[in-house]
Amino acid sequence: MEITRRTASEAFSLGERILLWALVPLLCLASGLISVWLDRSQTAQTFTSEATIYRHGVAQRLNSVEVVLTSLTSLQQAQDDVSDIEFSTFAGELLRSYPYIRSLLRLRKIDDKERDELESDMHERGYFRFRIRQSESSDLRDSQHRPYYLPIINIEPLDPPNGRLLGFDPLSHKALVRTVNSAIRSGLVRASPMVRVADADRVLLFKAVYYGRYPPNNAAGRESMFAGAIGAELDIPRLLAGVITDTKRTTLSLDFDELPPTMSDLPPHPAELPALEGSFNKLAFVSRIDVHGQRATLRVSRDLGMESFSQPGFAIAVIGTALLSTSLILAWRSQRIRRFQELELERTVREDERRFKLVVDTAFDAVITTDRNGTVLTWNQQAVELFGWRQHEVIGKPLPEDIFPKAPQLLTGHTDGDPGTTLEPSQKLETTARHRSGIDFPVELAISLAGSGDSCQRSAFVRDIRARKEQDRKLRHAKEQAEAGNRAKSNFLATMSHEIRTPINGVMGMIELLLRDNPTEKQRSYAEKALRSGRTLLAVIDDILDFSKIEADKLDLVNAPFDVRTVVEDVMLTVAPQARQKRLTLTKNIAPELPNLILGDEARLRQVLLNLVGNAVKFTESGDISITVSEPERDDNHLILQFEVRDTGIGVDAQRLDEMFDAFTQEDGTTTRRYGGTGLGLAISRRLVHLMGGRIGGQSEKNQGSTFHFSARFETVDQTAESAPVTAEASATDSRAIPPAGRHRILVVEDNPVNQEVTLGMLEMLGHAAKLADNGKNALRTLQKDRYDLILMDCQMPIMDGLEATRAIRALEKPGEHIPVIALTADVQKGIRKQCQAAGLDDYLSKPFTLETLEAILGRWLPNGRIGSISPHRRPTPQPDNDQYPVLDGQALDNLRSLQRPGSPDLVQKVIHAYFDSAPTLFQAIRSAVERGDAKGLREASHALKASSSHIGARRLMQTCGTIETLGRENRQSEALALLEPLQEQYDAVEMELLVRLESEPRKAL
Repeated sequence: MEITRRTASEAFSLGERILLWALVPLLCLASGLISVWLDRSQTAQTFTSEATIYRHGVAQRLNSVEVVLTSLTSLQQAQDDVSDIEFSTFAGELLRSYPYIRSLLRLRKIDDKERDELESDMHERGYFRFRIRQSESSDLRDSQHRPYYLPIINIEPLDPPNGRLLGFDPLSHKALVRTVNSAIRSGLVRASPMVRVADADRVLLFKAVYYGRYPPNNAAGRESMFAGAIGAELDIPRLLAGVITDTKRTTLSLDFDELPPTMSDLPPHPAELPALEGSFNKLAFVSRIDVHGQRATLRVSRDLGMESFSQPGFAIAVIGTALLSTSLILAWRSQRIRRFQELELERTVREDERRFKLVVDTAFDAVITTDRNGTVLTWNQQAVELFGWRQHEVIGKPLPEDIFPKAPQLLTGHTDGDPGTTLEPSQKLETTARHRSGIDFPVELAISLAGSGDSCQRSAFVRDIRARKEQDRKLRHAKEQAEAGNRAKSNFLATMSHEIRTPINGVMGMIELLLRDNPTEKQRSYAEKALRSGRTLLAVIDDILDFSKIEADKLDLVNAPFDVRTVVEDVMLTVAPQARQKRLTLTKNIAPELPNLILGDEARLRQVLLNLVGNAVKFTESGDISITVSEPERDDNHLILQFEVRDTGIGVDAQRLDEMFDAFTQEDGTTTRRYGGTGLGLAISRRLVHLMGGRIGGQSEKNQGSTFHFSARFETVDQTAESAPVTAEASATDSRAIPPAGRHRILVVEDNPVNQEVTLGMLEMLGHAAKLADNGKNALRTLQKDRYDLILMDCQMPIMDGLEATRAIRALEKPGEHIPVIALTADVQKGIRKQCQAAGLDDYLSKPFTLETLEAILGRWLPNGRIGSISPHRRPTPQPDNDQYPVLDGQALDNLRSLQRPGSPDLVQKVIHAYFDSAPTLFQAIRSAVERGDAKGLREASHALKASSSHIGARRLMQTCGTIETLGRENRQSEALALLEPLQEQYDAVEMELLVRLESEPRKAL
């Protein structure tokens, strides 16, 4: 009851009463805040729409720069040489239409050799302070020397702020070089970040210019065909100022990111990342945009004043009216701004279309654009001239069907699937076009696509290539004439080679026979000089033929296994007599890790190395000559060897060293008169090294000596299969030809009387019975009457040549029979060896040949003296037999005597005593290495004993040492134990023979 009697004032607490009284003003305040919030939300929405329009406007302006750069690039590629005035005039016209481009730049790619020429040319054109400069700490300095440059050679306008960039090389700037490289590889416009150049912050855009009318369609082609670039510098404040309408409260900023590591990592159209930021009185719209490959952030900011909100006084009382009025005003305002922006955007689009039409109308190619139904949208003036239809006759109508008679659906997109009638974008096609008059002519066609779906458009760029086709026809005709000339040259060389080498063979053969017929000392001197002259003449002829074959690209390299150590040793043995006469020291340094066998052309490697070492001996009067072989690089299948020949000779002027590798070039006339030579050796060596996949060069100083080096690429040999042929190959290298055992019957088929006498005389001297036939037909008659162990067959003869005669001989042979037929020919042209093998000849002996080479080839094919014993399917392998050699070869000691100088100590006695001093020590070293299992020591000691034995003619001992050396090289030193006893017996025999000869020699002071 007490509760019911309570008053209303007592029913509510003080706080509740205060809340009730304050509820109405609180609701009014809440309504006002809601009104303010609604106002701000509407403002933010409107601001977002405006900012989006601003963003599109900025993007439109940035994309329009590509039109400018493309126009200048087309001008540059359309003309071989654009003058400064032409560039300035065309660029000035473009700048008036695009005021937000601060300047336009033209850049040219040059290499270091063209730098001085470019700077001088710019000075002559009035740019007196022009220098190629590089960026250093935001300033410009003269550029350091680099392989190539990309300097700015034209700037429009050339006012003081822009003029500082003249000569600047963007490749010297860390950020710009990546931008330029991306523009080169992509063929598109590429923008740089904000960079500091010449004390100013700049944003630069580049588009590459390539050689030719059209840019290459791949990155590698673009890099190789890059000729220069067109650049533009953006005026960012002016670019942004032309977009916004409310400049009092709205501000725009464009911030560029740092250049990413790889420009190709950028997506073509990076995704937008718009965001609305801000506080109570400020809004900001942030969006990521792509500026031609460079990411940037566009920020649109707006300050919100009180006019953006409802007035707080009456708005609280009349919240509904205020809200409605404010909403209507804001909606009207937003609509008005949006409409204005749409009109501005339409005007910009129309202006861009006008500029595009200007570019199309000035293009050198016919440009045709159709929609997806084949209706013509664009038909430029060049298309009018090319096809004969005027613009009003085709625009808006279907494309004439017979304009491309062989590919009528190229521009409609409706094809029959035939590859010849379809063309992917960016591809080119040569096809036939037809003029309105019905005349067909060849064109080159490129297609580009724009849009998709119903808005898809195809643009065709058509070029008349009638002039190019005519030029191609002339080039093919010129090529055919050049090939005919090459064939005539090869035939001439083959004929001259045969005609020259045949009489040389007779001359040199007769001289050799004369030398073996016990001439007097004076006669021997004359004959030896004549023989040396003949060999020199033959070397000159071989050099000229080699050079001619290389020039005609008809020199093929063989690929066979060989030991590079043997090649070096053979070269040293070849030049050793000349070196001893001059008292020169020959040394070699071969890397121990080199494999035993490699695959390559042993003969050509020996030719290059012998030329360099021979030159070193020829031009060195005193001192030493060293040969170094190293292996700088190797992979699983190939290795590269580096050869170096160093001498202490007369040297060459360093400035003329490169000229020495040119054909027929020596340092001066004095060198030619004093030392002789054709000047072809280094030229041939350079070509051979190039064929072997290497490079050759050198360093030299006048009167201080020279160092020549070259590299060559070889294939590696499977190590599991390498050991099998090594022993036989090393034996063949270390031993001389084995004379045939017994007297053999040999048929000589030769038409030249001099060569008949030479060959018969050599065979008689070797102890063989020889019969002569002067042509192939007579040879067949002779073979029907008698049987012979071997036939020496001249290839070029009257009535029946050697190749035809050999085919007839092979046809007459019975199963199991095979007579070795050796080709005798002076023809050294490419392919003669294959012709001989195809005709059935077993081996090849080139004229002129010596008694030693004839003896060697007979020893190869007549090892046991039995007639018809050689298998027709297997070439015989020479088996070394030490019993065939004398204990000492007297010729070696005779060679030493020929080096004896009057009044000097007896050279033969000195060599023999030196041999007695060193040989026992080396023999003991061999025995010790075998007992210790020391492969390296065994190889070195046996090689040293072999070399010493070669000087005195101990050929049996040499061959055994060579076999032991091979075993040491293959880590088979245990097998050498069985050879120690024969080695000891051979050494004892050599020692006894030398003692006997010493007793018979007249005593001279040592």
